[in-house]
Amino acid sequence: MNEFQHFLKNLHKGPLEERVQSFRHETLRSLNFAKAYAKLLELGAKDPNGMPEDALELFEKLLSSLDEIGQLLDALVGRDETE
Repeated sequence: MNEFQHFLKNLHKGPLEERVQSFRHETLRSLNFAKAYAKLLELGAKDPNGMPEDALELFEKLLSSLDEIGQLLDALVGRDETE
């Protein structure tokens, strides 16, 4: 289980204020990673030499960060992944 999955598993434990702070921190982390990967891909698309060699890896990381945000939103509203 990776760190993010561990966070989701324990999201509903502890005092509400602590959970809100943790949720905010985790959401901003995922959002900032997504923005950074998108910016790198944007710069690569504007480069006259074309996309960077690691463009596919950057796309995968971008999608992973966006998936984390989706999972966080699902956890916020109490949706189960199996729904």
